[in-house]
Amino acid sequence: MTAPASHPVWCLPARCARLKVHVSPVLPVDAQHGEDDVIDVALVQEWRDDAHPQVSATVQAGTEVRQVLMSTGQAQVFIDQVGRLLELLGEVTS
Repeated sequence: MTAPASHPVWCLPARCARLKVHVSPVLPVDAQHGEDDVIDVALVQEWRDDAHPQVSATVQAGTEVRQVLMSTGQAQVFIDQVGRLLELLGEVTS
């Protein structure tokens, strides 16, 4: 597969070339409470002209690793719904 001529502003070209997909910096989901599971999120996008960015959430629990890809629309709804759940716990400070 030929590398694209340009990259989205969020893409890290060095990682992109190695993985053959546009990829943003990986951001850890770390509440600093010593959780055993590791969760990271990033933007990804295939090199196809008709591809759209997706949000990648990768979870490592012990030796098992799972990745969930969602559209940016799904990611926004996910954020909103998690916020609603946290409000039920009284843990959201806007």
